[in-house]
Amino acid sequence: MFISEFGACLTEAACTQEISQVANVSDDALVGWAYWEFKTYKDLTTSAGTGEEGFYNADGSLQDWKVKALARSYLMAAQGVPTLFNFDMESSAFEAEFTVDTSIQAPTILFASKEYYYPNGTQVTITVDGVELTTSQVEYFETDDNHMKITVTDSTLSGKTVRIVCVAL
Repeated sequence: MFISEFGACLTEAACTQEISQVANVSDDALVGWAYWEFKTYKDLTTSAGTGEEGFYNADGSLQDWKVKALARSYLMAAQGVPTLFNFDMESSAFEAEFTVDTSIQAPTILFASKEYYYPNGTQVTITVDGVELTTSQVEYFETDDNHMKITVTDSTLSGKTVRIVCVAL
Protein backbone atom coordinates (compact mmCIF):
# COMPACT_ATOMS: atom_id res chain seq x y z
CA MET A 1 0.00 0.00 0.00
CA PHE A 2 1.13 3.54 -0.72
CA ILE A 3 -0.46 6.89 0.12
CA SER A 4 0.11 8.78 -3.11
CA GLU A 5 -0.52 12.29 -1.86
CA PHE A 6 -1.54 14.30 1.16
CA GLY A 7 -0.68 17.65 2.65
CA ALA A 8 -2.34 20.63 1.04
CA CYS A 9 -1.44 22.38 4.28
CA LEU A 10 -0.22 25.91 4.73
CA THR A 11 0.73 26.84 8.29
CA GLU A 12 3.62 25.50 10.35
CA ALA A 13 1.78 24.10 13.37
CA ALA A 14 -1.13 22.54 11.47
CA CYS A 15 1.01 21.24 8.63
CA THR A 16 3.68 19.76 10.89
CA GLN A 17 0.94 18.01 12.86
CA GLU A 18 -0.70 16.67 9.68
CA ILE A 19 2.57 15.38 8.26
CA SER A 20 3.51 13.78 11.57
CA GLN A 21 0.12 12.12 12.03
CA VAL A 22 -0.02 10.71 8.49
CA ALA A 23 3.59 9.52 8.64
CA ASN A 24 3.17 7.98 12.11
CA VAL A 25 0.07 6.04 11.07
CA SER A 26 1.84 5.00 7.88
CA ASP A 27 4.82 3.77 9.92
CA ASP A 28 2.47 1.80 12.19
CA ALA A 29 1.02 0.04 9.14
CA LEU A 30 4.35 -0.13 7.21
CA VAL A 31 2.80 1.95 4.42
CA GLY A 32 4.75 4.20 2.05
CA TRP A 33 3.70 7.79 1.42
CA ALA A 34 4.47 10.90 -0.61
CA TYR A 35 3.78 14.53 0.24
CA TRP A 36 1.87 16.75 -2.18
CA GLU A 37 3.33 19.01 -3.56
CA PHE A 38 6.97 19.92 -4.13
CA LYS A 39 6.46 23.23 -5.93
CA THR A 40 3.37 25.22 -6.87
CA TYR A 41 2.32 24.77 -10.50
CA LYS A 42 -1.14 26.40 -10.43
CA ASP A 43 -2.75 23.12 -9.38
CA LEU A 44 -6.48 23.43 -9.98
CA THR A 45 -7.24 20.29 -7.98
CA THR A 46 -5.91 21.50 -4.63
CA SER A 47 -7.89 22.36 -1.54
CA ALA A 48 -5.22 24.94 -0.64
CA GLY A 49 -6.39 27.48 -3.19
CA THR A 50 -3.56 29.86 -4.03
CA GLY A 51 -1.65 29.05 -0.83
CA GLU A 52 1.91 27.80 -0.69
CA GLU A 53 1.31 24.10 -0.07
CA GLY A 54 4.64 23.05 -1.58
CA PHE A 55 8.12 23.35 -0.08
CA TYR A 56 8.56 26.98 -1.16
CA ASN A 57 7.01 30.31 -0.24
CA ALA A 58 5.85 32.72 -2.97
CA ASP A 59 9.21 34.55 -2.72
CA GLY A 60 11.11 31.30 -3.44
CA SER A 61 12.37 30.76 0.11
CA LEU A 62 12.29 27.24 1.52
CA GLN A 63 9.74 26.27 4.16
CA ASP A 64 12.37 24.60 6.37
CA TRP A 65 9.81 23.57 8.97
CA LYS A 66 7.93 21.57 6.32
CA VAL A 67 11.04 19.92 4.93
CA LYS A 68 12.09 19.00 8.48
CA ALA A 69 8.70 17.36 9.12
CA LEU A 70 9.15 15.34 5.92
CA ALA A 71 12.82 14.43 6.46
CA ARG A 72 11.97 11.60 8.86
CA SER A 73 14.34 8.71 9.40
CA TYR A 74 13.30 5.50 7.67
CA LEU A 75 14.59 2.35 5.99
CA MET A 76 14.88 2.91 2.25
CA ALA A 77 15.54 -0.80 1.77
CA ALA A 78 15.70 -3.81 4.08
CA GLN A 79 17.69 -7.03 3.88
CA GLY A 80 14.48 -8.95 4.54
CA VAL A 81 10.91 -8.18 5.53
CA PRO A 82 10.21 -5.00 7.55
CA THR A 83 8.02 -5.50 10.61
CA LEU A 84 8.32 -2.19 12.51
CA PHE A 85 9.15 1.48 11.85
CA ASN A 86 8.92 4.23 14.44
CA PHE A 87 10.31 7.79 14.29
CA ASP A 88 9.94 10.41 17.03
CA MET A 89 10.20 13.94 15.60
CA GLU A 90 10.82 15.46 19.03
CA SER A 91 13.76 13.28 20.12
CA SER A 92 14.96 12.17 16.63
CA ALA A 93 14.90 8.57 17.87
CA PHE A 94 14.25 5.99 15.16
CA GLU A 95 13.68 2.28 15.53
CA ALA A 96 13.05 -0.38 12.95
CA GLU A 97 12.78 -4.13 12.91
CA PHE A 98 12.90 -6.61 10.05
CA THR A 99 13.12 -10.35 9.60
CA VAL A 100 16.54 -10.74 8.03
CA ASP A 101 17.21 -12.92 4.99
CA THR A 102 20.98 -13.30 4.72
CA SER A 103 20.66 -14.79 1.23
CA ILE A 104 19.85 -11.22 0.12
CA GLN A 105 23.16 -9.66 -0.81
CA ALA A 106 21.84 -6.08 -0.87
CA PRO A 107 22.13 -4.02 2.32
CA THR A 108 19.54 -2.40 4.53
CA ILE A 109 19.72 1.34 3.85
CA LEU A 110 18.88 3.76 6.64
CA PHE A 111 18.10 7.40 5.85
CA ALA A 112 18.78 9.73 8.79
CA SER A 113 18.90 13.48 8.03
CA LYS A 114 21.99 15.06 9.52
CA GLU A 115 20.76 18.55 8.60
CA TYR A 116 17.40 18.29 10.34
CA TYR A 117 17.74 15.67 13.08
CA TYR A 118 21.33 14.53 13.67
CA PRO A 119 23.64 17.59 13.37
CA ASN A 120 26.21 16.03 15.74
CA GLY A 121 25.96 12.55 14.26
CA THR A 122 24.16 9.36 15.17
CA GLN A 123 24.54 6.39 17.44
CA VAL A 124 23.22 3.26 15.75
CA THR A 125 22.66 0.02 17.62
CA ILE A 126 21.93 -3.22 15.77
CA THR A 127 20.65 -6.14 17.85
CA VAL A 128 19.06 -9.57 17.60
CA ASP A 129 17.19 -10.85 20.67
CA GLY A 130 18.55 -7.91 22.67
CA VAL A 131 22.19 -8.74 21.94
CA GLU A 132 24.25 -6.24 19.96
CA LEU A 133 25.71 -7.70 16.77
CA THR A 134 29.48 -7.82 16.37
CA THR A 135 31.56 -6.79 13.37
CA SER A 136 31.80 -10.48 12.44
CA GLN A 137 27.98 -10.59 12.18
CA VAL A 138 27.14 -7.28 10.55
CA GLU A 139 28.80 -4.73 8.28
CA TYR A 140 27.79 -1.14 8.91
CA PHE A 141 29.06 2.08 7.37
CA GLU A 142 27.89 5.58 6.51
CA THR A 143 27.86 6.27 2.77
CA ASP A 144 27.33 10.03 3.27
CA ASP A 145 25.88 12.42 5.86
CA ASN A 146 22.37 10.97 5.53
CA HIS A 147 22.69 7.30 4.54
CA MET A 148 23.97 4.18 6.25
CA LYS A 149 24.33 0.68 4.81
CA ILE A 150 23.82 -2.28 7.11
CA THR A 151 24.40 -5.86 5.94
CA VAL A 152 23.91 -8.85 8.23
CA THR A 153 26.64 -11.30 7.19
CA ASP A 154 26.11 -14.08 9.77
CA SER A 155 23.93 -16.67 8.00
CA THR A 156 22.91 -18.22 11.36
CA LEU A 157 20.82 -15.06 11.94
CA SER A 158 18.67 -15.60 8.84
CA GLY A 159 14.99 -15.60 9.85
CA LYS A 160 15.69 -13.67 13.06
CA THR A 161 14.37 -10.20 13.90
CA VAL A 162 17.01 -7.50 13.54
CA ARG A 163 16.37 -4.33 15.52
CA ILE A 164 17.99 -1.05 14.50
CA VAL A 165 17.92 1.94 16.84
CA CYS A 166 19.26 5.31 15.71
CA VAL A 167 19.56 8.23 18.13
CA ALA A 168 21.11 11.68 17.95
CA LEU A 169 24.45 12.30 19.61
